[in-house]
Amino acid sequence: MEPYKIHITQDFKHSQAEVFNFFANYDNFNKLFPFKVIKIKDGSGKNAYGAGSIRKITSMGFITFEETIVVFEPSSRIEYKITKGGPLKNHYGVMKFEDRNGQCHLDYQISFESKIPSPDFLLNLMVEKPLREGIVKAATILAI
Repeated sequence: MEPYKIHITQDFKHSQAEVFNFFANYDNFNKLFPFKVIKIKDGSGKNAYGAGSIRKITSMGFITFEETIVVFEPSSRIEYKITKGGPLKNHYGVMKFEDRNGQCHLDYQISFESKIPSPDFLLNLMVEKPLREGIVKAATILAI
């Protein structure tokens, strides 16, 4: 089975550092996505949300999994992977933040496989669509 890939880009009318800091603090995810996110382990170094931090995600009230931050480059890059639970495997996400004339461009790529055979339209409905809507919502929240 080929990995499912998601590629989202979004421009923000805020600095690269502001947008990065918003997404680095994944407590903000509870404002964006239809799932609950809690930090269960602090990262190493200066940032509690940095490399090594672990977040628990609960979707639809009963699907739970853990994601671990594996790369944390302040203001420029966050990479994470699912390390426990859930219906997905080989899940890896990369968020790249780039300055464009004082504003931020986000390039967000995710690839994963489903543990059970799932048609693309179902993966789109359950994973991709909420992510896309949440990223757009972030632009609105940051604009307030």
